[in-house]
Amino acid sequence: MLTIDDTQLGFETAWEGALEASGEAFAVRGKDKPQASIGQPTYWTLGTPAPPEQVGVQAMGSSNGQRYGLARFPFSLRPGTGHRVLRTDFSVSLYPSGSGPRPIAYDAYPPTTTTTQEGEVTASLGPDFKFAGAEASLAKVEGTIKLKRAAAAITVYGLGESDVSWAFQERGEQLLAGSLVVYVVIALPPGITAVRAIARLSANINTPMGRLLGRLPDEAEAKVSWVLP
Repeated sequence: MLTIDDTQLGFETAWEGALEASGEAFAVRGKDKPQASIGQPTYWTLGTPAPPEQVGVQAMGSSNGQRYGLARFPFSLRPGTGHRVLRTDFSVSLYPSGSGPRPIAYDAYPPTTTTTQEGEVTASLGPDFKFAGAEASLAKVEGTIKLKRAAAAITVYGLGESDVSWAFQERGEQLLAGSLVVYVVIALPPGITAVRAIARLSANINTPMGRLLGRLPDEAEAKVSWVLP
């Protein structure tokens, strides 16, 4: 059974820098400018035998010839002094590494939720490669993921499509900042052996100069595109 303790996984930076405002420049400079980081993804193969050095997942047949993988995408937000992140959107677009049909987001975590409590939670990955809560029967689980829950209302878009995204909305007194992580179960069409994943990040930030929409700068694009595995 695949067992992941996300609280113990490291953060290897793929891109780090200041967010750029859409259509205008932030009025602050230096360390007070809103910063963000996107980490290198991690990929686990599902539905095929895992290498001996990894915790395995029992092979699962597929009548349509699709193959499956699980990808982890970490990122972090560091608003400047006097800034408050009201909402952040993180998306992953999936393409074949060569020619062919696009892979799809078969399932994603965290799911759409209005829960705003922080703390650790365990998500289960069922034999159908769908996420379930910790209440799922261990006899019917292909893997578990222990991770920290974000204190935000979350909406997921694009399940079953090639572009999946999460909207994290600030709720209550908890600040929407620090490290966040998302997981995607990727379904690869027959004949597709690798996936190109492209990440995007934006944040709606309340600053002393007013509300601004911060986005990744153009130079970040080449660093947040990966071929998996």
